[in-house]
Amino acid sequence: MRHFDFKSVTLAVLSIWMSLIATSTVAQTASNSMAKSEPVNRLYFIGDSTMATKNGYGDAVCEWLKGHADCFNLAKNGRSSKSFREEGLWTEALGHMKNNPKQQTLWVMIQFGHNDQPGKPGRSTDLVTEYPRNLETYAQEARALGANPIFVTPLIRRSFKAGQHQDDLIEWANAMKQVAFKMQVPLIDLHQMSKLKVISVGEDKADQYAETPKGTPKFDRTHLGPLGACVFGAMVLNQLPVATQGAIKVTTQNTCE
Repeated sequence: MRHFDFKSVTLAVLSIWMSLIATSTVAQTASNSMAKSEPVNRLYFIGDSTMATKNGYGDAVCEWLKGHADCFNLAKNGRSSKSFREEGLWTEALGHMKNNPKQQTLWVMIQFGHNDQPGKPGRSTDLVTEYPRNLETYAQEARALGANPIFVTPLIRRSFKAGQHQDDLIEWANAMKQVAFKMQVPLIDLHQMSKLKVISVGEDKADQYAETPKGTPKFDRTHLGPLGACVFGAMVLNQLPVATQGAIKVTTQNTCE
């Protein structure tokens, strides 16, 4: 009588089991690889301190976009549409955009105005002639590289007088809108959205959006702390699906407050 070879059967079953595990692992790895595929969109922030790292809203938007779009905040404190170019910052940005081996779709958010106003030596621009012309040039040069410009009207200052909000950037916002219309550049009207927000919450609450608390040496009503960056960054983020014609779909329901 032949004896049943339990050892051989056990080894055969074990071999099949290991093979199934290996197949499953390969399939899971392939699935994870697809899920973690490189983003097809790349977003740039070009502008002043209200966009910039540490005291602007740009980094908050980039955080929301992680895994959905590559994001580069190149905005710099104190720059105008004139000085950003004259200091070579725009040339550096263009060089970064040219380095696009993955052939990502490029989106360039452009926001200037605060430092284009009068009284800023080396930065101020003429509202009627120079400021619009600078914006046109940014858009033209971005498009020449195959990038897609998006204008963002300047974030308001959170200044009040006798309980009334003081809007000293409306003319620059309107000038940008005219250029956007002329050149058919998508526009995010952050100026209007932020103005309505600040008026609705009032002076005391708006002061909580500042980079540092009221009464501290660095307190002002222009720059942003984490709360302000979240509030105004969410406004910009939620406009991106329209501004990018659906290419960037990420939005947030976070009110931040």
